[in-house]
Amino acid sequence: MASGELDSAPQRCSVLTKISNGIQHALESFFYKLGHAVGAHPGWTICIMLFVAGLCMVGLLRFRQESRDTKLWVPPDADALDHKEWVDKRFPSSARFSFFIVTPTEDANVLTPSVLQEVMVHVRQSVFASMSHVLCCAVVRLTRISLKRHCTRKPFL
Repeated sequence: MASGELDSAPQRCSVLTKISNGIQHALESFFYKLGHAVGAHPGWTICIMLFVAGLCMVGLLRFRQESRDTKLWVPPDADALDHKEWVDKRFPSSARFSFFIVTPTEDANVLTPSVLQEVMVHVRQSVFASMSHVLCCAVVRLTRISLKRHCTRKPFL
């Protein structure tokens, strides 16, 4: 057999090959026509794309950022939400967040023992001042709750 005889024999394509070739031809012709249209009318293309982008941005008018973890991660009908609401109502948080920016006066290093000891003095003063207020409020809240429970009890006899 000569090599010419093999080339002249018709090859049969499978169904999947025909489908693949059809999809490839359709995509190639679509993007060719799209590229030709964009190249022929760049002004209209820019206007249409700005209009589409503007339509997509209309949703930003109602955009609200949610930062409450219970709204983000807990189902709305969960018992944990009721429990958290009860705890927040009876024991409101009085936590405050503080940030320190430490700059040394004479040394260029804030990690020297003298600077760190001075920072700890300020931290202790602020923590003890805030803790006395928190402990006082906690004692007042606990006495109010215990008095309410004590007053609502009925005698057994």
